[in-house]
Amino acid sequence: MTTIPLFSAGILLLYWALSVVTTGVTFRSVLRSGLLRPAQNNQEVVLPLITATVQFPLVLAAFFLSCWSDPKPQYIDIDGKSPSTCLLFPACSNYPFSAQAEDLTPEKYASAFSQMIFAWVDPLMRLGWKKQLSPSQDLWSLTAENRCSHIVPQWDKHFDKALQKDKGQAKVSILGVMVRAFGPAYSITSLLMLALSVLQFANPQIVNLLIDFVSSDDPNWKGYLYTGLIVAVTFVCTILNSQAFYREYLVGLRIRTSLISAIYRKSLRLSNFARKQMTGKFNSKTKHYY
Repeated sequence: MTTIPLFSAGILLLYWALSVVTTGVTFRSVLRSGLLRPAQNNQEVVLPLITATVQFPLVLAAFFLSCWSDPKPQYIDIDGKSPSTCLLFPACSNYPFSAQAEDLTPEKYASAFSQMIFAWVDPLMRLGWKKQLSPSQDLWSLTAENRCSHIVPQWDKHFDKALQKDKGQAKVSILGVMVRAFGPAYSITSLLMLALSVLQFANPQIVNLLIDFVSSDDPNWKGYLYTGLIVAVTFVCTILNSQAFYREYLVGLRIRTSLISAIYRKSLRLSNFARKQMTGKFNSKTKHYY
């Protein structure tokens, strides 16, 4: 029987992380209440203590296991249509759309935690430290959303819509086409940068609370809480910053690919007379190419 690989999702990892925090607070409260009242062996104290003692290690183990994904498949669809198709039908490995999983970037089947800290790049970095990388043998294939077969049709679809909308005009706004084609992907980067800016203002406020705690008589758990918040905010800011720049680079790569393709195809359709007019020189007075 062939198994279909299931890759851990970010929502699942977030769920188990929140479960660890909530069950940890419950476990600490139940444990303290049970230790403070050892003489009471009634059901009101013993049963919650046993339940929390069993529940917290299980939730912690589930969170630990969710940081890793299942083993990668033997074959995978390089266009991202159905990752498990070639597992159910091994004969599809003879078709050109199918590729060995080793040739595809590990980001495709990496776990959510690995994608956050870019651990899926470690094998390539270790290989590059040992020898000089070969583009044809050592580098991975691109995912479907970063391939020309996906970017160019997406650009053409929005460009054709702009032509139909501005049918009476002689020129079409390239900026509008780029916004409609790649705006949703860039909006994710904007949200990450917004969250990063908010957290950067939160870290000094937590430090002020920690300073006030040192000169006060508050319980010790507040000091541990403030210290943990500083570490957590710094860790989240690092992840948000790296993810924002990485996604911004990917959007720039897609825009560059679409523009190169559009300009190249336009140059192939130019007549001999038009090619003589377009010499590629820049007029500094009119601010136009001619």
